[in-house]
Parts: sequence; structure tokens; C-alpha cells
Amino acid sequence: LETIYIPKSELGKVEVAGFTNSFNKQSMPITIQSKIFRKGDECKVVFRIRSNSKNSGALRDTVVSMAIHPSMISNTLTINGNNGSYNELKKLVTWRLKELPIRNGLIFGASGKLIPSYAIDTSKMPTFPIVLRCDSRTDGISGVEVKAKSNDSELSKVTAKTYNSFRLVHRAQ
Repeated sequence: LETIYIPKSELGKVEVAGFTNSFNKQSMPITIQSKIFRKGDECKVVFRIRSNSKNSGALRDTVVSMAIHPSMISNTLTINGNNGSYNELKKLVTWRLKELPIRNGLIFGASGKLIPSYAIDTSKMPTFPIVLRCDSRTDGISGVEVKAKSNDSELSKVTAKTYNSFRLVHRAQ
């Protein structure tokens, strides 16, 4: 246990401590499954996300982005799922969720027609890379204990900001 003394003239102006922690978490707070269906020139991708049952709280600010294969014709694209939006310039479909409670899951997807040259070769299966980002503020990775003592008549103040952000990359094929 260390004690740090700060002169009164510097109180509130000096950061006493700070740290950054980076790690690889073995069990992600969210899982994703996908399936691609293709029949002739029709193609459909469906994926399911689910909040892990071991989470200690809901996932917040979840963003799911799926790249549309270049062989898919943009004006035939149909988006399935809540709040999906399509950026034609980036060929990217994005879904945003405010909150995903523990053990809950949602199904998303898109369907459309393939360009004729790609549709002829039925052995080709397009891929749809998916990137998922979410915050889980209640799933703490580490902790710190701070005891603050007041200096004479001055009040002690301790502030802490904790962010646990996760990113999952998945390739639907």
C-alpha cells in the first residue's frame, strides 16, 4: 500500500494514477451463427446473435455490420431484421441495438439476386463477412481498490471510468 501526498496548491490538477489493460478474453459475451442459402440467382444469408448466458448484465450499444458480396445486385437487396440500413457505396448492411439482455437472441439477414455471370456457376458460394461490436459494462475484467484520505480541510475525490468493449469478426460461408 502506497501513500501519495499532494500539496494543496496542486489538488485537483494532478492525475495520481492511470492504467490501461488489454487482453484476449476466452469466452466472448456474444455468439454468432450464420447460414447461406443459394438457389440459382437467388441468395440469402441469415445469422443469429445471442447474448452469452454467463454474462452478468445486458450487452449495450451492439452494432452488427455485414459486407454484401460484390456479386449481389444492390437494387434487389432485401434486409431482414430490426433497424437494418444499407450503405450502397460501401455495400454494407448495419444493424444497431440499444440493448441485448442475457440469453436473448435475434435473427438478421439479407437476400437478393446475383449478377448473371456469378449465378451461372452454382458451385460458387458468396461470402458475407460480419463484424460485431458491443459494450458490456457489467462484465468486469479487472478491479482496483482506491482509498482516498482528505488532506486537512480539502475533500478527496476519486473518479473512475471503465469501458469493456468487444469486437467479433465472423465470415459467413
